[in-house]
Amino acid sequence: MSKSVTYEKVSNARLKCMKKIARQRVEEIAFQRSYRITKWDLSANHNGKWRVQLRCLKKARPDLDFMVHIQRGDDRRLTVEVLRMPFFISFKQAKKEVNQIYNSCRE
Repeated sequence: MSKSVTYEKVSNARLKCMKKIARQRVEEIAFQRSYRITKWDLSANHNGKWRVQLRCLKKARPDLDFMVHIQRGDDRRLTVEVLRMPFFISFKQAKKEVNQIYNSCRE
């Protein structure tokens, strides 16, 4: 099974909106689960790696590390490929979150 998903009609404005909502969503989930964002490295251009690290405020829980490769072509097609994420988070769960973010940012 491929660990990537492709979206159509992703303009600059929509990509910017997706980044903003992703940040809000990650902050919300992290706060609810006693984590904090220690690294938020999203490349400014349309191609590159995005990396997010979360540190748990409780010592018994592991830190979380997410890395995806983003590629957006001239045809406004955005491909998100998962490079790294915690083993206990399924690709299906992650894809559902990204789909919600994509759908909340309209063209």
